Amino acid sequence: MDYQRLLTEEILPKWLEITPDRECGGVFTSFDETHCPKPGNKNVWFFGRGMWTYAMAHRLCGPRREYLDICAHIFGFLQKCTMPDGKLPYYVNRQGEPTIWRELTYYTEMFAAMGCAQYYRISGREDVKAQTELYMDYMYPQYLAQQDQNQEEGASVDCKCFGLHMAMLATAQFVRNAGIRVAECEKIIALALGQMENGGFLNEETKRLHEYVSLTGEKLSGSIGVSSCPGHIYEAAWFVLCEGEYKDDDAIRRLGKKLVDYAMPAGFENCTDFIPTTYNLSQSTEENTASGDFLFWPQLEAVTAFRLAHNIFGETKYLALSEKI
Repeated sequence: MDYQRLLTEEILPKWLEITPDRECGGVFTSFDETHCPKPGNKNVWFFGRGMWTYAMAHRLCGPRREYLDICAHIFGFLQKCTMPDGKLPYYVNRQGEPTIWRELTYYTEMFAAMGCAQYYRISGREDVKAQTELYMDYMYPQYLAQQDQNQEEGASVDCKCFGLHMAMLATAQFVRNAGIRVAECEKIIALALGQMENGGFLNEETKRLHEYVSLTGEKLSGSIGVSSCPGHIYEAAWFVLCEGEYKDDDAIRRLGKKLVDYAMPAGFENCTDFIPTTYNLSQSTEENTASGDFLFWPQLEAVTAFRLAHNIFGETKYLALSEKI
């Protein structure tokens, strides 16, 4: 499949057609079956992710005026939604007024920082760089403080979440690669890699990875203690392998390979062609795959991680798995 052609000739042109809110600003993030925008809230997550996508396409697939224009359009609305300290709401109404907040987690700010960093790389706009720094100023002290504190919104017990470290790693990589707050980003990267390898998420005996562990890295009881998120693990593997290549560091590459290998048990491909969205570590592969819980995004993360692993380590099994999925 020609992924670049599919993206630039089919997917992004459709998004450019239907998503911009030309009247109030930003983009619509929910649609009906006829591709008409649904009334109601806009998900602020997509503002940063959308900018990231268009800016990356502009940089890697060939510059296009429409990519620059939509980035500028989204950026203006994102600024309108941002609090003076860099905090963002989770949802806003069509006019950009906050409707839903997340108090503990800061994934929305991560995506905004990544999107602004990519937009800065293609535009060179100093106000976009300053906005990236504003989001980093909001997130950085929280992440430093939260290494051993509750990191999951609404969790019934104090815990730390693998997904937060995965997302902070990616944020720091994209901001660093834009030449912004490089020293801070390197510290975040080191902390995130350390948590992934030594934070208690990885179980070397079972060769599996827990999504949630206690604040001291111990296994939790109940359903939260047997929860795994293969999509997050493959996503983390993708970022870790890229970091290993960026720094030409075999130790980091080995961690990335371990994440790829631990995301799903050996032989899972004999039970299904798909990656489960969630995985219960107390159940068999057959029981997990029988649930039918297969969202689209974990498949993409797995394909990317397997292809990277094949390119780096040359093992044909990874290429075969990516093609199977």
